[in-house]
Amino acid sequence: MSSYDAILNNLQFNDGPEVNIQSSETSTGVLQAEPIKEKEEGIPEEEKLPLFTIENFISKLKKKSHQSNKAYHQNSYNINAYDIASQCARVPFFRIKDYPVVDYSSSWLPLSMRGVIGTSVHDFIQSVDNIFTETEVCLKIPSLQISVRTDALINDDTVVEIKSCTYSDYDTILKSNSPRNSDFYQAVFYKYLLENHLAEAKTQQPSRNGVLPARDEYKIRYIQLIYLCHELISSDSTTISEDVKFSIELKRKLESKRNPFWFITSLTIDLATIDVTIYENYILDKYKTIKQSIDSNVIIPMNNRFIDTKGCYFCVYKKVCEKYR
Repeated sequence: MSSYDAILNNLQFNDGPEVNIQSSETSTGVLQAEPIKEKEEGIPEEEKLPLFTIENFISKLKKKSHQSNKAYHQNSYNINAYDIASQCARVPFFRIKDYPVVDYSSSWLPLSMRGVIGTSVHDFIQSVDNIFTETEVCLKIPSLQISVRTDALINDDTVVEIKSCTYSDYDTILKSNSPRNSDFYQAVFYKYLLENHLAEAKTQQPSRNGVLPARDEYKIRYIQLIYLCHELISSDSTTISEDVKFSIELKRKLESKRNPFWFITSLTIDLATIDVTIYENYILDKYKTIKQSIDSNVIIPMNNRFIDTKGCYFCVYKKVCEKYR
């Protein structure tokens, strides 16, 4: 046991009275505190705000999700990195062509929290380590109808992507010593734009909180993926006990007592050791498929290799897409 652990184990917090409070439980599993008698000069009953409940939280989150997703989809007129790296090719077509959507709220509301966690992970890592020579670099290419933003660059030869992931993905990444396919494709897409469309990108107005590329030339040789695992997902196990066992085993394998940041790892790919043109060609083929459908106003057929039905449950366009199967 480290001296730090010993100090923590010896800490006692006994300044206050012992907590022995009974709580009542509703049929929905929501805990509620016992009612407290109001003083005569307390808040009038009609002015009191309701207590927090999971039901109300979910209802409000659904409305907020609808509003934020609607604002994004109705003001997005470019092809982005997610479209190229992992999105079904029909999604950018429907979004850019402004196809009607009945409900913009996320089908799986925890996605909203994941987004906040992911943003926090980026901000934290970027704020601590000054090794990144450029961060949040905007690459707007109007001639291609493309707008993306890299997480970071190091020198003139390294693209860095910071990704949050689930325990199960993290375990797979560690065992295979390989990045997730979509993350690698995204970084390769940035490489292609930096090396082939830099001049146009440098003349554009950067998006909010972004910057233009600082250099006049990039020769990307390395791609670095920084992964931080933050949660288990429902498909990883069937009970909370299994979740706990999974996380404990993963921490044991990574010797978490010696490494307090066992949940962060980085992978560096030397592009000189692989045939990167295979991946660039895939990316360019997908881009051309999406762009051609937009320009011709023709919906991509379902048998196209860039149609991905695995994400239909999460897609806000699933209703309209079903009409064109």
